[in-house]
Amino acid sequence: MSDDLASRLEMLLVLRWLDQGAEAHDPVRLALDELAVELGLDGGRQTLLELMRALGALEGRGAISVSWIAEPSAGRTAEVHLSRELRADARRLFGRG
Repeated sequence: MSDDLASRLEMLLVLRWLDQGAEAHDPVRLALDELAVELGLDGGRQTLLELMRALGALEGRGAISVSWIAEPSAGRTAEVHLSRELRADARRLFGRG
């Protein structure tokens, strides 16, 4: 897994969080297939594993916390909470607080 993928994923998560209102305790919910499409990746099994590794790397770094939920129409969905530090950086960089 490349650092580039983890960095791109982190930015996508921040942008999603900002787009949905930037509320402190609101998670970003997304399916791995959806992530692959938004990052311009194929949706194959290897890509999905790489996305899971990238989520794990971000979680290991303390930037996010991830839990998995089952949604009837979307299958397994990641529920991602951004760290307090990442939220503060995003607000500062994008003028939201």
